[in-house]
Amino acid sequence: MHRIQKQPFLFMAAAVSDFSPKSPQIGKMKKSDIGEEWNIELKQNPDILQQVNKDNLITVGFKAEMDAEQGFANAQSLIAHKGVDAVCYNLLRDSESFGTQRHAMTFITPDDSRDLGETDKLTLAFKILDESQTLSHE
Repeated sequence: MHRIQKQPFLFMAAAVSDFSPKSPQIGKMKKSDIGEEWNIELKQNPDILQQVNKDNLITVGFKAEMDAEQGFANAQSLIAHKGVDAVCYNLLRDSESFGTQRHAMTFITPDDSRDLGETDKLTLAFKILDESQTLSHE
């Protein structure tokens, strides 16, 4: 735990939506003004993980996937494509897995991957911190 306190870390755990409304509505819209159908045009949001300056930071990204066949490879690709030092990979069983208190996690680095098991979120957080201590830019 001592190295973690001496080296700056960035844990990008929040999932930001990939898209947002192109023209956000200000205020309430009346159903009578909309009609029978309503189409919302979306635009792609900036990729925060890719754009953040990671100089002198140990960066850990998170990847939740529902595709068991491609999920691990997609998580590994974050290391090269987004410039992170490690990825916490969570294979979701179904869409109802979001918001649950227990998760299975794999900690992936450029050279290795370690199964952290399925456990509660707090225990996983400490396991991620323990694994992160092995990362270094030195």
